[in-house]
Amino acid sequence: MLLTGAYIINKNKLGYLLISLALVLGFQAHIGIVLSFIAVLVYLIFVKPTKADLATIVKSITIIFIGLVPNILFDVTHNFTNFYRLFDVIKGESVDYFIGIGKIINVLSYNSVSVLYPNKNTLVDTLIIKVIYALVVVNTFRNLRSKKYKHISALLLVTVFVPALAFYIQQGKFSEYYLMMTVPSSIFMVSLFLNDFINFKSKSNSSIYLKTAFILIVSIYTNFILLRNRTVDFNLKAKEDVLREIIKIAGTDNYGISLTTKYGDQFGFKYIIGHFKIKAELPPKTGETRIFSIIEPEGFDGMYGMKDFDGIGLRWSGI
Repeated sequence: MLLTGAYIINKNKLGYLLISLALVLGFQAHIGIVLSFIAVLVYLIFVKPTKADLATIVKSITIIFIGLVPNILFDVTHNFTNFYRLFDVIKGESVDYFIGIGKIINVLSYNSVSVLYPNKNTLVDTLIIKVIYALVVVNTFRNLRSKKYKHISALLLVTVFVPALAFYIQQGKFSEYYLMMTVPSSIFMVSLFLNDFINFKSKSNSSIYLKTAFILIVSIYTNFILLRNRTVDFNLKAKEDVLREIIKIAGTDNYGISLTTKYGDQFGFKYIIGHFKIKAELPPKTGETRIFSIIEPEGFDGMYGMKDFDGIGLRWSGI
């Protein structure tokens, strides 16, 4: 909605309403929408939007005000928690790690090229993904000279590079989730690339059909290969049974819980722990002696539980 509003705003006043609504809806999902909103404002500096009349201005302000009332009320009644969190992104001290440009390129390329080539298991896969993304970016820059695609190309480039640059400059002050704001624009850039590839020097419809069929066959094949090899078990009952056993042994507090799980398998535990109102330390504090170890799957990393819950092991190091 944000991209659509920005794209049509130079011809239609409806763009103001779409941008306002997109800001509100996006803000409810993740505060990172602010980066994309700033990027859109940068884009509008270079593209002359239609002049908004009084009715459009009032409608836009009303949408933003009504949409943000729940957030405002929450902050007023909770010591302005989110306001200070947003302010800390600007002025706060960064943590002790550094995200290089390579990491940003990985996020941009893997999350957009994956619609065509999702594999990223080998060095060859990585090279293919990076090359495709480089071609996508170059093609988008090339389209800045196109009368038909110059506006959409400029919008997509700005909404990719402005959030990425902001993340790079302010890194350590917020998580990589903020970089996900660039993914929709990157995927649209891939779409432009495919469009130009299919129509490149086509002298007949058969050529277009052949190119389209080739892209579909390759992308569907690589996606199915990835899905076939990727499984993450989520045994809700076993997870609940493990936590019921923990409560049975030690109650709901005064101990720590250590999760030793295969990548992706710890998903859900924190939510279920909260549901059972368990107030344990996760992970355990340094020096903690009363520790439960949850192992999923049983035997992962050479560890086995003293009790098995349908493939999930449980060990108790307490007294």
